[in-house]
Amino acid sequence: MKVNTNSMSKIVVIGSSNTDLIAKVNEFPKVGETIKGISYLQVMGGKGANQAIAAHRLGGDVRFITSLGNDSNGLNTLEYFKQKGLIHHYLLWFIIHHRVWK
Repeated sequence: MKVNTNSMSKIVVIGSSNTDLIAKVNEFPKVGETIKGISYLQVMGGKGANQAIAAHRLGGDVRFITSLGNDSNGLNTLEYFKQKGLIHHYLLWFIIHHRVWK
């Protein structure tokens, strides 16, 4: 399908972006119990991210404003956005500084 870029809607999404960590287990642990999971999956999500990707897939000229951490999850999310074709120049990066409080 060819998209007419002259008539594309300009859309700005300001919203959340996160990495969902999903563990599958046979049964829920009891209080204080540690159990072994069957499988583990990381999935990109967040209401804002999902809306931005959906609007982009429908042909919108999308700018997504969100914040990402300067960690492996943030870097993986940035790569995911690039793969999906979202323009990533509007992402805000949080650099985590470790402090010792006295």
